[in-house]
Amino acid sequence: EADVCREVADTFARQGLIEFGEKHLCSICQGSDARGWYKRLLLTATHTERTKILIVGGDDHVHQQLKQLNREQTGIQWEFVIGQSRMDMSTANAKLSHKSAVVLWGGTHLPHSLSNLFKTASEKAQVPISVLAPGQRSVASVCLSILKSWGVPVYEDLDH
Repeated sequence: EADVCREVADTFARQGLIEFGEKHLCSICQGSDARGWYKRLLLTATHTERTKILIVGGDDHVHQQLKQLNREQTGIQWEFVIGQSRMDMSTANAKLSHKSAVVLWGGTHLPHSLSNLFKTASEKAQVPISVLAPGQRSVASVCLSILKSWGVPVYEDLDH
């Protein structure tokens, strides 16, 4: 099984929250990279009380996956700003208020004017920021980038 699942499992097992079954599927990720990394992020976010995350730009399909995973296991408050949004600095500052992380997800979906607005606002608010390249289109890469922005040491085996 993947290192990320082992990490989540060890923590949950220490807290008495899960036990390992004899099934072939991992009880943490159920064979899904997205679920494994989501649970890894959730574990850190809830443990450190950093649960309000803003994603600017990105891929609607992945937004939907994040919402679905959040329904399965709540704890993170996601907010999404689509790339077509028109905003000024005061709106960006308000969106970043009390956030634990911001992900700027570039490419065709995110104009520079909007990403620069949030870059400036996040620096001012001292909110950890991570930037995803256009080619990174997965829940796993979103979760990994947030964990890294928080300085969490992570195993990067996204292609295991």
